[in-house]
Amino acid sequence: MMVRKTLGWLALSMVAGLFEGCGGSGGLATGAGGDFHVLSANVADGQVWRINRPIEVRFSEDVDFSTVSLNTFRITNAAGFSAIGFFFQPTDPSTGEIDRQRVVFQPSCPIEEDFSDAGLLPGHDYQLIITGSVGAPTLRSTAGQPLTGGILRSFSTPDSDDPLDLFQDTVPGPPSVRILPSRPEVGQVIDPDTPATHVEIGGISRFFGRDPLTQEGLLEPGLALPLSHYSIPENQVTFVVQFDQAILGTAGNLSKLRLEYLTATGWETLPSEVELEVNCTEDGSRVRVLPQGLLPQNRSIRVVVDAGFSDLSGDTTVATADDIAVAETVSGGDPNPLFPEVDNPLVDEVLETFGVEDLEDKTAVFPVPRAIWGDGQLEANFAFGGTGGPGGDFDWHIPPSTELVLDTTNDVIFGGPGGAQTGSNPVINGIVDVRDFFLPPSSTLRIVGPNTCTILASGSVRIQGLILLAGSDNPGVATLNTANQPEAGAVGTAGGGDGGTGSYLTTQSTPRGGAGFGAFQVIDGGGQGGEASYVNLPGPQRRGSGGGGGTLGHDVYYDHDSNSTTELVRCQMLTGLDAEYGNMGALEALGAESNQPGAIGGLPAPLPFNDIDPNNDFLGTMRTTDGQLILGELDDLWAGSGGGAGGDSVFSDTFPHPNFNPNSDEKGAGGGGGGGCLRI
Repeated sequence: MMVRKTLGWLALSMVAGLFEGCGGSGGLATGAGGDFHVLSANVADGQVWRINRPIEVRFSEDVDFSTVSLNTFRITNAAGFSAIGFFFQPTDPSTGEIDRQRVVFQPSCPIEEDFSDAGLLPGHDYQLIITGSVGAPTLRSTAGQPLTGGILRSFSTPDSDDPLDLFQDTVPGPPSVRILPSRPEVGQVIDPDTPATHVEIGGISRFFGRDPLTQEGLLEPGLALPLSHYSIPENQVTFVVQFDQAILGTAGNLSKLRLEYLTATGWETLPSEVELEVNCTEDGSRVRVLPQGLLPQNRSIRVVVDAGFSDLSGDTTVATADDIAVAETVSGGDPNPLFPEVDNPLVDEVLETFGVEDLEDKTAVFPVPRAIWGDGQLEANFAFGGTGGPGGDFDWHIPPSTELVLDTTNDVIFGGPGGAQTGSNPVINGIVDVRDFFLPPSSTLRIVGPNTCTILASGSVRIQGLILLAGSDNPGVATLNTANQPEAGAVGTAGGGDGGTGSYLTTQSTPRGGAGFGAFQVIDGGGQGGEASYVNLPGPQRRGSGGGGGTLGHDVYYDHDSNSTTELVRCQMLTGLDAEYGNMGALEALGAESNQPGAIGGLPAPLPFNDIDPNNDFLGTMRTTDGQLILGELDDLWAGSGGGAGGDSVFSDTFPHPNFNPNSDEKGAGGGGGGGCLRI
């Protein structure tokens, strides 16, 4: 069985450094004040909060849910990083209607064994901050009223790795599979969003229900499953198992869920792929089980949940459940029960020989040489710089369970025929010349250094593990009372821009943090630095503003509650998909350049696209549905830009500080480095 925890992909360009520097928030209202205000929250000051427990806030009026986001309903740890999860408005059990005066934040449940991907991390201090309408984005009521009374709560998560300490047990006992109480009737229409176990046939949901005689979970009478051909979408079959509560999402726990088919000698395991689709919702959790290969014809198929299957809090099942979802398959050649025009052949293939010229689209127009098609092969019609490495047979196979660092400045890799490490191969300026490249699932290739990485493989490339080209965080100000010493930004990776320099003036106060560098170290091409703050008040009340984030391309906006009717927002929980504006400075202080309360945070980095046409913002060529050929604006792969540095905090009634010295100003941190670029 292959267990898939999350959807994987190869990211050829990545960007980091989106959150360089943090601005302070000014006067936060903490009580009722006006027509629209916070009434209560279920988290108390100083409370120890379990990492899967929902945070619920009740308001005095109905909330305009489109204004709810991590900018207006903030949950951050001491390092300034937002919690990960989703918002929703719960159902009132007494009426069955949505309670629009309440907003709930559900932290994401972890999948990793060490809980490092949890929405609320174990052993961390957090703040819940809902700001009023003064000088910041805020919630609004459905009548359009801005929130006038916000709330501030400080809480912490358990410092433990014991599930009993970390997780709230939302449902007593071990997880139980949800199926309909009775078997569906022939042709019965059931809402596809019903939280119950079902099977998808060509994307259409059909539900299992208890048979009154056998107590098995069965489909409607007469409905058999097609053979799940990869090449025939209408025949594809996926089992969807609904549990009554959140489950432990680790690979070991998910491996206890499988498919079986009946043979003459008993039930045998059917190869399948298991994916935790949703977890920690009002309805519990949902797991998808995808058969691998064709289903056996004219056989019984069932879902099995082994004993020991666990919920988040550690409650485990004591017996194996093998009667929750049982179905029959059609015979080879029979029509699909839901798509009668589609039959079920006994073979499944997508065959392309590259020898039949009639299959080539000769009408396509591209500004590059046409590929060579024929004689059973397809090959590029342009020069290739790879040689296969030393001897022409240098295979670079990264060993299992290895994290290998490759420096694009100057490095050496080891390999040879078949991946045996019998020789070495120099890597200069990021150029990797090999025959075959293989990265196993358990290994990571981390690319560092200033140059773009190019892997030239004359043979095959198999990437099953993880390639990282992430930028670097800035650890913050390194020394105190050193306003005359600049704070360098973090370095970029594989073509990514460096972060901006903080407090770069050495003989006077610095009005604004330095801008980050663009991709390939373009000066001022990254995020803008944050404005410095000045006031003759204690530290937190003169906090400078944050630097703007770096960019890779257009921002990707996030539907924070998986509801397509709500407004898409920028979201700091999705690192690398959107560039953030720097946080504003303390409202008690004035900006060094603007001389207005609340120093202005830095702008995000400019986009790499220069013309006004939004339809060509890509690399390569694209043909539209009407046959028009569009040439992308980029002429090469791109990398991420660095973030801007944070603004300084100046202890003075005027700016610059009239008696500048090494301890007169508190320095802003440098910006984070941009992520890199990979060509294979």
